Amino acid sequence: MKLLLPAGVGLNWAAFLVARDRYWPKMGLNVEGVGTNGSSAVVQQLVAGNGMYGIAGASAVYSAAVEGAKITGIATTTHDDVARLSVPANDTSIQSPADLRGKAVGITSAGDGSLPVVAAVMKAAGVTDYEKPIVGDGGPAVANAFRTGKIQAFAHGVSDVAGMEITAGFPLRSIMPKEFVGLPGNVLVVPSAALNDAARSEVAFKLASGWLHAAEWLIDNLTEGTRIACEQVPEACTDQATADLAVKLASQTTEPLDDQLGYIDPGKARTLLTAVVGEVTVPIDDVLTNEYLDEIAGY
Repeated sequence: MKLLLPAGVGLNWAAFLVARDRYWPKMGLNVEGVGTNGSSAVVQQLVAGNGMYGIAGASAVYSAAVEGAKITGIATTTHDDVARLSVPANDTSIQSPADLRGKAVGITSAGDGSLPVVAAVMKAAGVTDYEKPIVGDGGPAVANAFRTGKIQAFAHGVSDVAGMEITAGFPLRSIMPKEFVGLPGNVLVVPSAALNDAARSEVAFKLASGWLHAAEWLIDNLTEGTRIACEQVPEACTDQATADLAVKLASQTTEPLDDQLGYIDPGKARTLLTAVVGEVTVPIDDVLTNEYLDEIAGY
């Protein structure tokens, strides 16, 4: 069976790779990850009937539901992976977004997914006078922008961290305020009608359960998890240090934030959706629901 993903299968999907190796086979599932061109593409494929199960950004799922799409997110699978606001790890002069007044926050591109959340962070800090130069993805160019004083902070996603730490040798420190930490990233999403079908809902619950248990297992088994992941995507593991960091970062974004695996925090979801979508017009729990967590936990 196919599970649609917002991007191709790589080490950033470490929980998926571990679940495919250790958990889903025991549940009778043979899962193929199918990469698409972003969360919106996953949602479009589900709505069009070209798929039954997917992983997509919570904000993309909610936006589609507002437009009338009959889809439901049933469990959080990642968090804190879309947006971060960071400064150099050794810079002690900037401790919070408020310290960025009149300074420059580098961005990866004009359409980067981190921008709405970072804009909300800055607004909450009362900072409106700051520049946003485009500096590209995390790597040597961004490090040079810091060193030359072009930027004092960087708005980015978790995928940029490895480029900064390994490729550029320039570690970062997050200054995201507490209220913007733990925001839902991706959710397991299905057409709503599938939840009224016993066979299809069972598969959805098993998919969520396998992913979530793999994420929990990864916390204390990073070395073994990296080995499992690299066996499936060896092309991503030509440099061991990069592979180790990629799986570590992936595990941090899938680490459970609540005793109930997959719990979608309504308050954090509202913070995310207010930043990305704007006005929340449809009840969040109609689209991003915790209704099925007991069923998911049963597998």
